[in-house]
Amino acid sequence: MGWLKLSIFSWLGVMGVTLFAGAQWITCTLLITGITALAIMDHNNRGYWRKLGITTADNSLPIFGHFLAALDTKKLPWEFLHSNYERYKELNYFGSYFFWSPNLIVTNPEVVKNITIKDFDHFVDRRTFKIEGKYKYGNDMLTNAEGSHWKGIRAALSPTFSSGKMKNMFPLVMEKADALMNKLHKITGNAETIVDMKNCFGRLSVDVIATCAFGFESNCIEDETAEFEKKLAKASNEDAKMFLEFIVVSFLPTKVKDYFEIGMFARWNYFKDLLLHTIEQRRNSKLKRGDFVDLLLEAQAAQAEPGSTKHDMTEDTMIASSVIFLLAGYDTVLSTLVIASHMIAQHPETQEKLRQELFEIVDENGKFNYQQIMEAKYLEALILETQRMYPVGSILERKCTKEYLLPGTNIKLEKNRMVQIPVYSLHNDERYWKEPNKFNPDRFLPENKGDIVQGAFLPFGLGPRNCIAMRFAQMELKITIARLVQEFQLSLAPGREEIGIKKGPTMRPMDTMPLILTPVSCAEE
Repeated sequence: MGWLKLSIFSWLGVMGVTLFAGAQWITCTLLITGITALAIMDHNNRGYWRKLGITTADNSLPIFGHFLAALDTKKLPWEFLHSNYERYKELNYFGSYFFWSPNLIVTNPEVVKNITIKDFDHFVDRRTFKIEGKYKYGNDMLTNAEGSHWKGIRAALSPTFSSGKMKNMFPLVMEKADALMNKLHKITGNAETIVDMKNCFGRLSVDVIATCAFGFESNCIEDETAEFEKKLAKASNEDAKMFLEFIVVSFLPTKVKDYFEIGMFARWNYFKDLLLHTIEQRRNSKLKRGDFVDLLLEAQAAQAEPGSTKHDMTEDTMIASSVIFLLAGYDTVLSTLVIASHMIAQHPETQEKLRQELFEIVDENGKFNYQQIMEAKYLEALILETQRMYPVGSILERKCTKEYLLPGTNIKLEKNRMVQIPVYSLHNDERYWKEPNKFNPDRFLPENKGDIVQGAFLPFGLGPRNCIAMRFAQMELKITIARLVQEFQLSLAPGREEIGIKKGPTMRPMDTMPLILTPVSCAEE
């Protein structure tokens, strides 16, 4: 019996070793085969631009392409692209790889104009993400919609952002700017005081969005515990945690994301519910505020008229339009306000020139009005120069939607290839801007605008897919800067002579921006 057990155990042992060895052999074979297949695929994919005769940026790694180099923690995100731009800018374009996906980087303003305007029908789309489940309203965002779907939404929303509609919103924005000035006077009293302008501008941006987009008073300027401000700041956050969340969540099934309410759009649930509540209230009342909710309801009503062929203004479209208005209206305006105020403090002669222009407007009209603010030449020039040096969106993307013959060549760009336009690099290229590192608003004065090369200045994009809310953003920027410089002398705080830009996908200043504010009445004594 012992012999039998020994024989059985010995046989099982031999079989186990054999199977284990076989499993190892199979595993090794599969691993080697997989690696070989990946290597062949990688070589073929990363040879895409070479086969077309287009120069490729150096340091492309197997599988990752240029992705890891762009993530270099020692550099800001656009600096990697800018270094390659400087190297290849004499070419019209060069190639790069996002993992295995080939991207064409455009370096010539003429080619930029072709892609965004002249040959727009070949580049209608941007990089998009298909969204399923309870957050599918994200497909109706102008930044995420494609083809005829995008065109229909854009046509339906365009009247909402006309100059006439913006004029009606002017008093709402001015009221919030006045509220901020009152708050700043309380803080400063009659003496120079260091104030965190990023905090103040953030609260102003929240109050403007709350009143213009949602039709209610968030009172964030006065109430520093306001829930709306905390929710919006969190939803707009672009830190590493958000990026990791996006990567992880993208692999989860839609039902799982919906059940646990996770994903890139879950953070907007609070605002979605608030908007739906506001829309319902507005429909059941005759109250008209001239805000974004009213404009969306007017656009929806217009489609019910006989003969209307516009895109159906569905509930999803209204939600998506409001969310993107929140996202873009809060973060981009806030960042530009912070940087512009720092530039004003850093250049006293510019500040005095601007203040003189503003005082002349007030002397003529007694107070600021829409037309005078929007036509103030030096005010506009200062904001545009800020956006040139520090574009919030440092890269534009367009997707090739049908085969495209690159102008002046025999090179055909395949459908679905991504084209990237390095905004920061074009804005800081000495070929198009004399002394690009110098802050010089004069270059945007009417008499000098003829020197600006179209396609080399893209703060709001270019062509049919430019920022639809450009007028609103510029109006808010102009009102706020005008009222601030009218009321206060701005000076740099000790130790904060430099702006300081955070690491992240967009141009964002550091979490605090201290400036010395002195009431103008005190500064003149």
